[in-house]
Amino acid sequence: MIVVLTDQRRSEHLAATLIDVDSSAIDQNRVVLVDGTEPPPVRPGWRVVCAPKPAHAPATENRWTTWRAFELACEAQEDLLFIEDDVKGCPGAAKYAGEFTVPPDCAFVMFYAPWGDATMPWCLFRIHAAQFSFCQALKVPLRTCQILCDAHAEMKTCSTPGSDECIREIGAARDWMVGVHYPGIYQHVGVQSLVSGDRNLLGNRSSRAWLTGDDAAILLRPMWRAGYR
Repeated sequence: MIVVLTDQRRSEHLAATLIDVDSSAIDQNRVVLVDGTEPPPVRPGWRVVCAPKPAHAPATENRWTTWRAFELACEAQEDLLFIEDDVKGCPGAAKYAGEFTVPPDCAFVMFYAPWGDATMPWCLFRIHAAQFSFCQALKVPLRTCQILCDAHAEMKTCSTPGSDECIREIGAARDWMVGVHYPGIYQHVGVQSLVSGDRNLLGNRSSRAWLTGDDAAILLRPMWRAGYR
């Protein structure tokens, strides 16, 4: 299934993101997941699920709504393509990501590549979960969604409130490895972060290692598959 996370406080990128996904996605189970109670207008073929954070949670927290995405995948018994609403895929990105199989030694795969640049070798690079950050575009297999759902109590008591921080803490405790897909097939187009108090996004919030111009199908060629081990 495909879940696009948005926030009712600011969703100016949502319409473009849904068009982007619809341009190549094959999966018909498509959900706009709202941090809030107001459903936004969406394109045909999408359904809206509102999952507001608890009343006591600070406005900057997004972990609660993100965890609802894992729950939805478990309810559907499907792998999850999780995308934040302010990203843009290269041509064919949603199709490629939807068909991508997360290898068994990785808990999930990042399709947004926050580190490195265009000189990075084409490969699936592994990092320890303790190094994980950035939830812009993730492929999370059902097996991992189930573990994260079971870790809901750990998420609630996590020492840091961001969704990526909670995943990092939970994954590090389980000695997970995470795949980082090079080149990235999603770029972050938002310029401000609600989670970071509306600060401008700089540095690795804008990938220098994403595939521009080419269709993601090029990654099915042997030159990339040689690095996918």
